[in-house]
Amino acid sequence: MAFSAAPCVELDAAVSGDVNSDGKVNVIDYILLKKSLLNEDEKYDDLKTDINGNGVTDTFDALCLKQIIFGIKTDVQPENKYPI
Repeated sequence: MAFSAAPCVELDAAVSGDVNSDGKVNVIDYILLKKSLLNEDEKYDDLKTDINGNGVTDTFDALCLKQIIFGIKTDVQPENKYPI
């Protein structure tokens, strides 16, 4: 029996959440985002890391990304990026 390496959301184009630009939003993107929050030297494209669209990449973006990965939040469109 084969298992997938990580659950993901397939994307047609690069959007918020696809931190490593591989065309998928998955746990790898979450890990990279968390690492970039802890290490100022590891920064990624703000268009991909500012998940909630408030102009700042922070822990709230990591929370939104985790919700997207686990299927709690399914919309990744820019007009629906605000969680509050």
